[in-house]
Amino acid sequence: MTPGPRLLRLLFTLCWCLWAANAAAEDSTEAAKELFNDGEKAFSEERFEDAARLFEEADKEAPHASVIYNAAVSWDQAGQLTRAADAYMIALARGGLNERDALDAESRLDSLSRQLAFVQIVKPVGGLASVAHKQREPIPTRFYLSPGDYQILLETASGATSETPITAGRGETLRIELSTPAPPADRQPDVTPPPPPPVRPAEPKTDRSTQEVLGWVGVGLGVVATGTALYLGTRVLAEKDTYEDSSQSPQTRNTARESFLSLRTGTNVAWGSAAVLGGVGMALLLTSPTFEF
Repeated sequence: MTPGPRLLRLLFTLCWCLWAANAAAEDSTEAAKELFNDGEKAFSEERFEDAARLFEEADKEAPHASVIYNAAVSWDQAGQLTRAADAYMIALARGGLNERDALDAESRLDSLSRQLAFVQIVKPVGGLASVAHKQREPIPTRFYLSPGDYQILLETASGATSETPITAGRGETLRIELSTPAPPADRQPDVTPPPPPPVRPAEPKTDRSTQEVLGWVGVGLGVVATGTALYLGTRVLAEKDTYEDSSQSPQTRNTARESFLSLRTGTNVAWGSAAVLGGVGMALLLTSPTFEF
């Protein structure tokens, strides 16, 4: 069976989406390779901060544990210990490092965690937290801070902000639940009542159409024909009784028989006319644009 046009369009769309996804993946991979090569060059030139940022950009294009591990080593060499600890933690959480790099990452993270504070912000989910090197981090989030006093800036979806002071101690783990601030005054819900619905003007009365008039005429004629058929029917029964009565004279019976046959024909015609006229009249009424029940 030949596929229909809709199926062909669907198949074409699916093929195009797969091609676009593969093309996008290839573009990301190429961009990641270029950034990674630039990072290696910067590292060889001992531009460790530049190298770390380039490795992190490469990881965004094509995430991999080994790439973010290289960023961690670069931050470590640059003396940015909190950033290095964060990157080591991410690399180990992803898995996929070779044995040597995994052991090195575990060893360095264990050493750094004794010097730094580990912070976990768990609420409010969906908010954005900013503190030290972490800016507008989606909550929940976790990271390392150097020992000291800080202000955590919280931003919510409503536009409200708040600051919460914390003190990070050496080797300490902090689990923080930030309080959700009230929305700013200029973002309060609008309590203005909605405007009343517009008043629709009354529709002008439509005159009866010719079709409706003809429909009523047809129904009326059908009623008249029905009455005629009923009257003729009673006459037919009377004439039948007369010509079947053996006590009547032959001439009377013959006259009654002729009248019976004539009236029976008229009755049948009347019933047929009633059915046709009534049916046509009702059809005209029901299909008339101006007819209402």
